[in-house]
Amino acid sequence: MFQVLLLCGLIFGCQSQALPSYFPAFIQGDVVSAKVVALKESDYRGKPVYEITFTVKPHASSESEGIVHRQYEEFQKFNDKRPFKIGGYGFNVPKQSEANITMMDAYLQRTIATDSLKTSQLMSDFLGINWDGKNIKWFLDMAEFMKMLLNTRVPDFAPEPPIIRTEEDVLHEETPHEVFVYLTAFHHGHSSASLQAYQSFFKNYTELTPKFDGPTGETDVLPPGVSTPIKIPYFYDKAHVHFLPGGYLNGQTVRISYLGKNKFNMLKEVNLRDRIKQFHGQRSPKMILDVGTGNCFSAFSFAEVFPNSIVHGVDLAAPYVRFCRVWQKARQSNNTFFYQDNGESLHYKDNTFDIVQYTYVLHEMPAENAARFLKEAFRVLKPGGVISGFEVPYVVDPVERPIFVETQTWGYKWNTTGPHGPEPFVGEFELGTKLPQMIKSVGFINMIDQSYTEFDHFYIAEKPKE
Repeated sequence: MFQVLLLCGLIFGCQSQALPSYFPAFIQGDVVSAKVVALKESDYRGKPVYEITFTVKPHASSESEGIVHRQYEEFQKFNDKRPFKIGGYGFNVPKQSEANITMMDAYLQRTIATDSLKTSQLMSDFLGINWDGKNIKWFLDMAEFMKMLLNTRVPDFAPEPPIIRTEEDVLHEETPHEVFVYLTAFHHGHSSASLQAYQSFFKNYTELTPKFDGPTGETDVLPPGVSTPIKIPYFYDKAHVHFLPGGYLNGQTVRISYLGKNKFNMLKEVNLRDRIKQFHGQRSPKMILDVGTGNCFSAFSFAEVFPNSIVHGVDLAAPYVRFCRVWQKARQSNNTFFYQDNGESLHYKDNTFDIVQYTYVLHEMPAENAARFLKEAFRVLKPGGVISGFEVPYVVDPVERPIFVETQTWGYKWNTTGPHGPEPFVGEFELGTKLPQMIKSVGFINMIDQSYTEFDHFYIAEKPKE
């Protein structure tokens, strides 16, 4: 009971930062009982919710308790989704105008007393149990991606969300609710109305996470010796990739981006270390730069493969730099340093780095910005240094290329108004940047152009030796 009372305070009570974070446990088993115990004015979605406590009997242990919050509309949805029964069930959810705690609990008790409903998948979804999405392979390869799109079941109701109050707790493992948020991005439909509803739901979730904000001018994360704010390119806050509310400049997207480590091949550190060894294991770099470091997966991977090197990670988004510093402290990484900087105008001297890395970066910008970055990478690399790109593929087939662009942009250019797809800059990347050609045009030589999966490609090239 103490845990339930504590949770009530976490979700609906004082917003003091002294309160701990809350991560709902994954609960699996058979429903024993459930009860509507309260009506709360609002939850993270901004509507009144009924608080439900429940007991579940796991298959191999003692009973466990849980809590979930459901809007009236979710009770109605449950009622409407009940399987067909000859003669009906003999009861329905109360009308909203008449609903109160007593009546809603009476409805729930009759539901629990109906064995076919009590043991149903619908009831599990309603209580947020028996699903964690851990079996989804996401972007492992095209077969798994299509399986996720076409065959993976999306629960009828969102599991209970986490409440993350400290920056350090952003490193906590993914919860079922967050898997649901990610999965729903692929299953919400492509209409303007469904996209708007999803974006609202997504934004509400992100507001349960830390902001990673700092002083005016982001002075805490500027490169050494720099006192003026870093210039943010126009495109960066114009079209937001992956439906991120407010884009990368919104620190409350840090958590969901961090959870990409469970989904994208080149955000998984084991894969990164393997590819770094494959392409760079024969080198002995002293200075490494990771541009567009994001959640700093590549930076830490390089630092571990080359423990005697110095790795700098830079990003336009100051909140992400602050996150990297939090993670750096947690990992006790002594050879990594993180700053806010613009990859198109880096605050480093010529011929500084042995390797310049970028991971999933250039497909998220216009072609002209990609060109400026490649020229800057060329400038800051030492003669004989290497630019290392772990990117999405440039589609070589001229027939397949525009089809791929359409699936990612939904037919809208990044600088026009409309429901942009998950990758609004892919048209620029595929039709403008044409990465293999652009790399060569800057002056790089000896390029390795190698496919990994349908979603990942490697572009490695050298700066000529003097």
